[in-house]
Amino acid sequence: MNQSIKTGDPRKYGVSSAVKHSFEQLRMAKKIGDYFCTMSTWPKSVSLREYMKDMPFQKKEKTLPVIIAQVVLALKYLEALSFVHENINLDNIMIRSNLASDIPEVVIVGLHSVGSRYLSFSYDISWILGFENRTERYICERGYRPPEDYVKVGVMDPRLRSSWMLGATIYAALAGMPPYGYTFTLFGLTPWSDERLHETMVEVEKSEKNTYSPIYQLRNGVLLKVMERLLDCSPYNRPSIGSLSPNLLKELVESGSIGMPSLDDTLSLWSVFKSAAVAANPFHRDHATSTQNS
Repeated sequence: MNQSIKTGDPRKYGVSSAVKHSFEQLRMAKKIGDYFCTMSTWPKSVSLREYMKDMPFQKKEKTLPVIIAQVVLALKYLEALSFVHENINLDNIMIRSNLASDIPEVVIVGLHSVGSRYLSFSYDISWILGFENRTERYICERGYRPPEDYVKVGVMDPRLRSSWMLGATIYAALAGMPPYGYTFTLFGLTPWSDERLHETMVEVEKSEKNTYSPIYQLRNGVLLKVMERLLDCSPYNRPSIGSLSPNLLKELVESGSIGMPSLDDTLSLWSVFKSAAVAANPFHRDHATSTQNS
């Protein structure tokens, strides 16, 4: 998978080649006994959880759009390669802190949670995921899993699980906790019991109505629209990340505090992100450009 990211051509899918820098690097370590270990590396950064923790709410809703747009483009590229990240949350999105720029740069980590669904004779069949594979595997998944994970509905498209998780991540970045699974108390963030979480999510799945607490402070209508679309209770109505339109991403970025010029497509959108970062950081060099000019 790491090799596919490196050798793939994002431009075939309408995304700049710079998107390859939006992922951690997986490196093989030496064999230990009967096991091969991998080591993950990425640039100096902080998790989205830490990045947002002490930020005033008004700044959150102005800063988050450009971050989410970059995450969408990175996950679109993964999906185009027939991969899907099955554990999107505040801790698996890192924000680079060493750029001399006001534009936060995203790095997606947790690639051990990326599953492959290479295309078969039926595109839909190749992406199905059975109930036994939809159980909680990592503690950081709690509160981010979609309603269909809690009921035996046969098979489900993991791309739609990923889009719910991104919606839950937007909610968590704004509210300080995911839409379900936790409550703020005098003692801080308190997790629900497994029974309460299961019962709540089963009811949400059956009723197809969310019961999470609204974020009344949120005034960014585009960010709210994207979050609510991704948090659609019905997987049959919920869009995959790959199906989100470039126009919606353009609206999302323009709703934030970082002013963007008129953009025609996803490629130019990403190019603006990266060109701004390159202009601010003279040590950043695009490999293809350097080779061409040498």
